[in-house]
Amino acid sequence: MHVIPVPHKVYRNYSVNRKDAHSWMEGICGPHCLNIPGKGNLDFRYEGHRLNLLSIGVIGYGTDASIGIEQHQALRCFSLSLPVEGQQMLLKNGVEVVSDHQLGVIINPHENQTLDIEGRCRKIQISIPSHLVSAVLENLLGTPLSVPLIFTSAMNLNDRKTHSWWRLTQNLLNEMECAGSLFDLGLIQRDYENILIKSLLMTQQHNYSSALAEALARTPPHYVLLACKFIEHHARQDICLADIVLASGVHKLKLFEGFKRHLNISPVAYLRQYRMMRIREEIINDGCRKNISEIAMCWGMTHLSRFSGEYKTLFGESPRKTAERVKSR
Repeated sequence: MHVIPVPHKVYRNYSVNRKDAHSWMEGICGPHCLNIPGKGNLDFRYEGHRLNLLSIGVIGYGTDASIGIEQHQALRCFSLSLPVEGQQMLLKNGVEVVSDHQLGVIINPHENQTLDIEGRCRKIQISIPSHLVSAVLENLLGTPLSVPLIFTSAMNLNDRKTHSWWRLTQNLLNEMECAGSLFDLGLIQRDYENILIKSLLMTQQHNYSSALAEALARTPPHYVLLACKFIEHHARQDICLADIVLASGVHKLKLFEGFKRHLNISPVAYLRQYRMMRIREEIINDGCRKNISEIAMCWGMTHLSRFSGEYKTLFGESPRKTAERVKSR
């Protein structure tokens, strides 16, 4: 089998103009304010890469700079940064977090905050679209998010798992600098992106940490797992309840009881929800190359008006709105 490489995009920008630097970073992260205090001479430098939907690079402003984020004009991403030189300070809700090579920070997209950056600060910065992180979390929880995801701001590298996560990102950055990298393969890009997001959700505290720990700790009986595995492997096909019951090896009533007790959902509802999750994931990862109806039909959603209504109920927005948000990046 011949695998066609999909080279990752390389981004470089050097500027002494505040508007140019601001516009460049808004294209990566989304709306924010950039202030250069006093008469500082800007020497903006960004060298980075795009891995599927995730951006990673090294950034410095060459002078003291202040980044302002306002709740009503939210970023499009979670912005994570770790200085390799110098310091930065995040101010949020009256609390200061001083960030250096031993302590990274996460900027949540829906909060008022200010990030003050030293002129000598150079840092690794990772921008992950917020809708992508939410989609991965929804998949792990098996249910849509009821409120926006919010991470704890500080990422202390004295924690071994946090340190390990940043080593993963450093390895990614180093590998993407090499010609002929495995990350030129689209499937590898998506899988590694998924690993980074999953491991971030499992290691960094956030407002869904307890729910996620409970979801990961639950171990349904083998017949429920068999049914789930069958659903996930055959969700694109025209399967019905009788097929799921047969795959589980138990009576229908016992299967329903097991699903209700351990997953709080019926087998057929699990099938529809799984299809919805995969459709949403495909819309996000596809980059609007396919028609939404085509994607839905491929996942067994033949009644498109019903599909659109259920999708909006589940995710709080229409499939078209999801596609528009992805396209606007």
